[in-house]
Amino acid sequence: MVKSEHIKLVKVFVSSPGDVGAERKVLTEVVDRINRTAGDERQVRLELWRWEKDVAPQIGPQAQDVVDRQTPEYGIYLGILSARFGTPTDQHGSGTEKEFRDAYRRWGDLGSPWILFYFNEKPDLPRGTEGVKQYLKVCEFKEELEAKGITGAYEGVRGAERGFFEQVDNHLRWILQDQFPLVERSKESVGGSKSSAEKSPIVPQRYLDWLQPQCSNIDLLGMDTKERYPARLTSIYVPLTTQVIDEDGNKKTKSASNEDFRPDSKSRLLLDILNESSLYVPGAPGSGKSSFCR
Repeated sequence: MVKSEHIKLVKVFVSSPGDVGAERKVLTEVVDRINRTAGDERQVRLELWRWEKDVAPQIGPQAQDVVDRQTPEYGIYLGILSARFGTPTDQHGSGTEKEFRDAYRRWGDLGSPWILFYFNEKPDLPRGTEGVKQYLKVCEFKEELEAKGITGAYEGVRGAERGFFEQVDNHLRWILQDQFPLVERSKESVGGSKSSAEKSPIVPQRYLDWLQPQCSNIDLLGMDTKERYPARLTSIYVPLTTQVIDEDGNKKTKSASNEDFRPDSKSRLLLDILNESSLYVPGAPGSGKSSFCR
């Protein structure tokens, strides 16, 4: 564990209208995952700032004025739009638009914050004249932002490669890699000598940060797409073992899911063996080869 006094705090300002509540909700999980992995390695802690949780209500002033007055300094701006553009302010089409323009102006003056903006590619299309007007504003705003740089596009909250959860997780990890170098740890903190470290293979941290979110979830086949929910691989994976040889030299195929399975000296987990040498793992379709690789 790193010492708290060395950790750099980076505020993530979340800006959006009220129709993307599900997207805003999963951001807590994204940030918690990153803080426990890449954040700990780089001694950086991401902290979300959202008006619905971090603004003290005040009667009298305009709602956007209350939000602006309580907004702290932040290092990352994260905007989200789906089908609604939001409620107009005195000078802007919505609070989200004003918050983006404030962030963009700061970036032009100071080179900060890092601006992320995501548009839902498959929103629930609105009905009625007012809903259509709202979505038209979203489309016009998207065209404006695309002319300024790269915007994010997502389909669904989570559970797919283009899901909001998956993309934000990847992008925030990349920002940490780009902005914050790995922190050198002492020999005592890593619990090894210099000679042993030199003998270990070096795997680039950027690759590990990319690989983890790619392989951490798994789709459960046979479920309707609308009902599908990504499962954590570590929550459902049944470890594969080697074939057990009995005293007569006969092979008995067992897995950790068998009721009669008992670990013994003749049965070893494939993951343990992979830590020592290369493996050739044959098997029929559906026997768990791909999940084992993940």
